[in-house]
Amino acid sequence: MEKNSLLDTSNKPGSGPVFGIVIIIIVLLVGAVVVFSKQYKESKELQELYKIETEASDQNPNLDLPTQTTYSTSTNIEDIEKDLEDSNLDNLEDSIDAIDTDIK
Repeated sequence: MEKNSLLDTSNKPGSGPVFGIVIIIIVLLVGAVVVFSKQYKESKELQELYKIETEASDQNPNLDLPTQTTYSTSTNIEDIEKDLEDSNLDNLEDSIDAIDTDIK
């Protein structure tokens, strides 16, 4: 009686699991490359944007960057008036002109 090769249950190692593992590793590597290339591209764009902003501020030294000012959180009219008086709006027009120049 001949043995049917389809029903042979001898201990022959199969190549299916090896191919499955190789495919999983390839998919993980491709995913890692895609993620890291996207992050690299975004970081380059941010570096270029930062470079443009610093060049613009170097070209226009009259442009004063706003400083953080603390104001009271009171709702009293006197406190609000004091906060308005303490606000420095002297260079507001220069800043607007500088923005218009940068846009053009």
